[in-house]
Amino acid sequence: MEYNLSNFRKNSASAMVTFERMRVFAKVADAGSLSGAARLLGLTPSAISRQISALEDQLGAQLFNRHHA
Repeated sequence: MEYNLSNFRKNSASAMVTFERMRVFAKVADAGSLSGAARLLGLTPSAISRQISALEDQLGAQLFNRHHA
């Protein structure tokens, strides 16, 4: 049996990116806001927003209702 390691590496890297995005998603849900999650994770709110947007694009669904103050 042959294994294609390049596909394995690609899938593993993709899974790690998805896992990180899910971790950020969970932290936003727990914190109740992007800025709260950013403080807890030591990231900027814009970095959190980009991670959430990328996860939404990947899943094809809006995960949070956004409102602008």
